[in-house]
Amino acid sequence: MHEYPVGWGAALAVAWCTLICVSRIYLGMHSVLDIFAGLLMASGLLVLLVPLVDQLDAWLVTHALSPAVVLAVSVLVIVYHPNADKGDTTMIVSVCAGILTGSWTNYQLGHMTAAPLPPPYEIIWPSIEMLGLTILRTILGFCGVIATRAIGKSVSYAFVCALLGKDKNELRNSEDSLDNKNKIIVELCYKYFTCGMIGFNTTYVFPTVFDLLKINRPTYYTEI
Repeated sequence: MHEYPVGWGAALAVAWCTLICVSRIYLGMHSVLDIFAGLLMASGLLVLLVPLVDQLDAWLVTHALSPAVVLAVSVLVIVYHPNADKGDTTMIVSVCAGILTGSWTNYQLGHMTAAPLPPPYEIIWPSIEMLGLTILRTILGFCGVIATRAIGKSVSYAFVCALLGKDKNELRNSEDSLDNKNKIIVELCYKYFTCGMIGFNTTYVFPTVFDLLKINRPTYYTEI
């Protein structure tokens, strides 16, 4: 929890929410009714979940069984998602699973520790040096994400094809349809692995490298 002007925080939250809602309507992804229903559902979920956020975050970061639960829940969400096209859902869920697993790894290895003082915390506004390091981390991280995606996709696609006994080139060029079960399985598996690795690397691997290079954000490992 950080100290910031409540008015500015509320204004930014409303502006961001409005931008997302309007963009979904503009792109034809959702109707106005979909947006209103989503806002009502989200408001109801906030009432239920906000009091549990701190306890849930602490459990996900500290408990030994957290990665197994995250893996099981993420796979079940994908399998039982009602939409036939599960590609986007797989990418979103797997990134979240990778981020949670990366945070858990940071804590288990002793990299992540609680801040020495209780909240609220003062916002540290970036200096010129901090801004330069932020840009450098962004560039290096972006390159790392591209490399992770290229390697992860290639390796996981070939591995799953081998498990199914299918030629990867033949399967990649085959028809995109709901009847092509093998292609759907392979694509969902490679997306889950690749996006999960992107989330994990972004949370654990890249910050560890930045720490070795002495360019990491000073408060990164205190954000439990």
